[in-house]
Amino acid sequence: MQIRLSAQHSELPLGLDEAAADTIGRLERFDPRLQRADVHLSVEHNPRIHDRILCEVTLHGGGEPVHCQVAGPDVPTTLTRAMHRLEHLLEKRKTQRLHRRHEAGTR
Repeated sequence: MQIRLSAQHSELPLGLDEAAADTIGRLERFDPRLQRADVHLSVEHNPRIHDRILCEVTLHGGGEPVHCQVAGPDVPTTLTRAMHRLEHLLEKRKTQRLHRRHEAGTR
């Protein structure tokens, strides 16, 4: 799976590309048709906001794109939260696809 990283209002931390590849790459077990992941990080500079790191991930391939947006206090936590959210969305999509296939076969 190709992973594209981008950042806004900050620079990408060192080693983020390997961490993102390990974290996001594990999602291929839910849908092997996934081809590309776009990861965009941005930092909020407002001191009143506790979760300042915003991570948006869009997965392409295998039908409709899957998109999630999560916030966290630091980059590793935010990537982990995004992975858990994407796991939930991909599992939901897989269940819906299997349910539709099962309904079509019983008619």
